[in-house]
Amino acid sequence: MDEAEAPSPPPFLEVKCQSSGMKRRFAKGTEAGFAVSLINKKLGLGDPLAVHIEAFKEGEEPISFGPSSALVDYGNGWRLQTVSQVDSSGIGGGQGVGRPMAMPLPRVMVLDIIYWKI
Repeated sequence: MDEAEAPSPPPFLEVKCQSSGMKRRFAKGTEAGFAVSLINKKLGLGDPLAVHIEAFKEGEEPISFGPSSALVDYGNGWRLQTVSQVDSSGIGGGQGVGRPMAMPLPRVMVLDIIYWKI
């Protein structure tokens, strides 16, 4: 390889999940909402759900991706990470809301109506 040529970036982007600490790989251009959905499906019970993805760089204002935004790489020093319900002070007042627990369905009582012939 010629010294003037920079190594090509990988054909995917990594998003660090703040809840689990795991990195997930997505194709460039993947919709952020789709990525959040897949990340949330792989979380354990009680882990805070991701609400969106942001590009983060120390000393810079984070860049938030809306649900239909395409994931992109902003270059040197920028990394993609999830923002969870715990991290986002605008949702739930900063209080973490964990993954909902499965609850049993309430029993429905059916009353039999008896018709009497008079």
